Formats: sequence, structure tokens, C-alpha cells
Amino acid sequence: MTLQIDPGMLTLLPFEEGFQEPPWTKLYHVPPPPPPQPPGVFINGETEIKVDLIDVKADPPTVTYTYTISPVSLQDPLIVDWSSKSRHVQFADHTAQSTDITFDLTGLTRVGRRRTVQVDVSVTDALGTQVSDSVTVTIAVTPTT
Repeated sequence: MTLQIDPGMLTLLPFEEGFQEPPWTKLYHVPPPPPPQPPGVFINGETEIKVDLIDVKADPPTVTYTYTISPVSLQDPLIVDWSSKSRHVQFADHTAQSTDITFDLTGLTRVGRRRTVQVDVSVTDALGTQVSDSVTVTIAVTPTT
């Protein structure tokens, strides 16, 4: 196959006259991506826990829920440290991105009783960026159904 071009069909413009972008290229212009989000971390898990009175009377009186982190703009590997100042909170693995947290129900002996605890996480990424998050978890005793 041979391509033949008729010189009369071509119009060459000298560079000095300037080059204008063909209008069709604007139809396909893709906007630049948004700037990256600032580094951060978020705790995902239950913040309102309702416990049946019968569970409070179990031995041991505890409930367990899974909590995970959602890192934002952080570079793996991550160093995770879960913590709480409450003596009623126990972590299955305080260095994992997802961990089971056991809440001690001791002392919550009647319907309507509540306990509020704070769960904290601190994360350091491979570049040394440190971020943290906290959630407040409220545990309420409800009538046995």
C-alpha cells in the first residue's frame, strides 16, 4: 500500500506565524487529578453498643467487637498502636490494623446503666509520618428480649 499526498492539499504555516491547538483537543482535555489528601487515619467500628442484661450476668461479663483502621495517604509498612486509658478495654493485638476489642461489663448490673470509654490509635508510616484518631464507645445495658 502506498500513500500519496497531493501537495496542493497541504498548507504549511511557518512556525513564526504561531501554532494554534486544534479545537478538537479541548474536547478531550482531562482535568488534572485532585491534590492528594493529607495523611490521616480513621477508626472503623461500633460506637454505640447495646448489651442485653443477660450478657452482663455472664461469666466473664464481656463483649467483643472488631475495630479496623482506614489509613489515608500513608506509606506501607505501618506501625500501629491501639490504646485506651480505660481499664475496661482489652485489645487482642494492639499492633494490628484490625483488632478485636473486648469490653469488660463488670459493674453494669442494671438496665439503663452506661459506660463510655475512649479507644485511641496512633499510626506511623514508612516515611515517619505520625497520625492518630480516637473514638468514644458507649456501652448501654438493655432489657433482655
